[in-house]
Amino acid sequence: MEKILTISIAAYNVAEYLKHTLESIVNNRIVPRELLEKLEVLVVDDESKDDTRKIAKEYEKRFPGIVRVINKENAGHGSTINRGICEATGKYFKALDGDDWFETAALSHILKHLSDKTADIVVTDYYKCFEGAEPVLVQVDGIQTMKEDIVLQYEEQIPNIRWIPYHAAIYRTEILQKHTIRLDEKIFYVDTEFMLYPVPYLKTIMYLSYGLYCYRLGREGQSVSKTSRIKNITHGEKVAVALLNLYKNNVDDLSDTKKRYLIRGIGGHCVWHVRSMLLMKPNKENCNKLIEFDKTVRGVSPEIYAFMDQESHLVHWLRRYNYKLYKLICFYRQHKREK
Repeated sequence: MEKILTISIAAYNVAEYLKHTLESIVNNRIVPRELLEKLEVLVVDDESKDDTRKIAKEYEKRFPGIVRVINKENAGHGSTINRGICEATGKYFKALDGDDWFETAALSHILKHLSDKTADIVVTDYYKCFEGAEPVLVQVDGIQTMKEDIVLQYEEQIPNIRWIPYHAAIYRTEILQKHTIRLDEKIFYVDTEFMLYPVPYLKTIMYLSYGLYCYRLGREGQSVSKTSRIKNITHGEKVAVALLNLYKNNVDDLSDTKKRYLIRGIGGHCVWHVRSMLLMKPNKENCNKLIEFDKTVRGVSPEIYAFMDQESHLVHWLRRYNYKLYKLICFYRQHKREK
């Protein structure tokens, strides 16, 4: 049977969560067997040290032809997505982190829609799920202007959409495979690469108003935590440089619409990285690193540089006073609760 959707699960030391993750996909009390058969679930084990592989193998045995375990050497989150793209046989591709899960009923409905529609990118609603709190349904900002369940022209719709996050996106697999979309490996924060590298090739888009992805937040040790952002500060910069290169290498061939979308996405990541740098010890060395990063952005794209100034009051005040307020802004940043 033709596979409609490949779900690629990034699995590294997620034994505590993986059963819940997989049950949210293959629960045949909610998803009819005929729809389950249209799924390809790739559990990409990134050389876990716990029982992740053992649990995945149990599901592979229970759901032959649906669940498949892929074992690989440890190379980080991006490497699991890269391997998933290479192995995928489904018409569509959806990435899922091993400690997150799907709203099963929504998955069942979405499979029905994907079976007879072809769009380069499909956008859904998703949930933010904070530990100990009720899930919060999130709609992509601006998506409300789109007609639902209709394949539309990407360039006509994207000006209304500020940003499509990792949790909301389903790609047509051929786009990822034909254009050899590959993320950086052995570093964190590559979600933005996954959301921007395919942009030059996207022609059509569809919106489905189902909350599918459940994004777990508030777990100790997550890469977006303050401690992790400081520890892995070079990772954020590597992603920023990769994204700036994406812009530099494609800017002459992009439409104005796609160019503006890339400016928003890359500028947004660069602001995030600056905010991470402001969490570090406020000394001369770190201030100089911040100044050099800002110069790099400006050298590649004055448009991205200007967007950052508009997007963040912290960036604006740093630049306006030639970084003389650096220590004061660090103090403010480090004592203000993260959004």
